[in-house]
Amino acid sequence: MGILADVELNGAGTLSFGLFFADDTSLSRSWGTDRGRNRSNTGGAGNTGKLDSFAIQWNHEVDNTRFHIGARHLSASVGDVDDEQGFVAGLGHSFDAGLDVFAEVASFSNFGGTADDATFVTLNAAYSMGDWTLSGTLSQRDLDSSGKTDLHSIALEREFSNGMVLGGALARQDDGGVKDTIVGLNLIIPLGG
Repeated sequence: MGILADVELNGAGTLSFGLFFADDTSLSRSWGTDRGRNRSNTGGAGNTGKLDSFAIQWNHEVDNTRFHIGARHLSASVGDVDDEQGFVAGLGHSFDAGLDVFAEVASFSNFGGTADDATFVTLNAAYSMGDWTLSGTLSQRDLDSSGKTDLHSIALEREFSNGMVLGGALARQDDGGVKDTIVGLNLIIPLGG
């Protein structure tokens, strides 16, 4: 729950602000599987019932290069060690030949209101060939208490003339020595005209 605003900076990008707290309305029960209503007395960073968490981000694009930097503060709630503070920076570029690359790093102190610090790094590339797009991602999460989690994935999607998109992906995850293979399929059906 919160308030969001975007300010156009007259050709120098967009500055976005948000003031919020974790949803504690009946919508927090979720759809499909009822996980129970969120209450501010259950704890968790940003779950205070007050507009005391915030985010700010600057986005800009020059020719085919885009970048953003941002910061986030989640106020400590019941049982939390301290407020969470976070920073993110990302850079992407679209090449004329159909190749798009993107890199992002995010760092958090007191991640989730705990004593853990966390770092996330993501590298992504996508190559379009007509109706087909091939993409790959390398990502890593480094969390003080549980160590590193690496994820590598490759995906292929096809967009049809009616706007439908069909795709599949294969990922390999290594979470502190526990290895998993993940397979995903997606079908996007546009509604309306």
